[in-house]
Amino acid sequence: MLLDAAADLALDLPASVMIGDAVSDILAGHAAGTQAILVGTGRGVSQTAELSPAGLGHVLVVPDLAASATGIGVAAIGNFFIGDRLVFRARPHYMAREVLE
Repeated sequence: MLLDAAADLALDLPASVMIGDAVSDILAGHAAGTQAILVGTGRGVSQTAELSPAGLGHVLVVPDLAASATGIGVAAIGNFFIGDRLVFRARPHYMAREVLE
């Protein structure tokens, strides 16, 4: 889905961040070429222990979605995914950003 979204919306995946609450979300983000953050809500509570065995011990873990935005500085990133959903899209040709609902 991330690759489809990137193609459809002309997204720069290396400038994007995948945020999820499962190791599978982090792996999907990395496979698509994005940065990735694990949130400690939902499944994230139990998934945190699974990061190191999956070779993902370097992944940023934050307590909630608000902390993820603070941790990476939303203004400094391009596109922002939560799970498979694009929620914030950079618009570099306008030097502006839009929040998607």
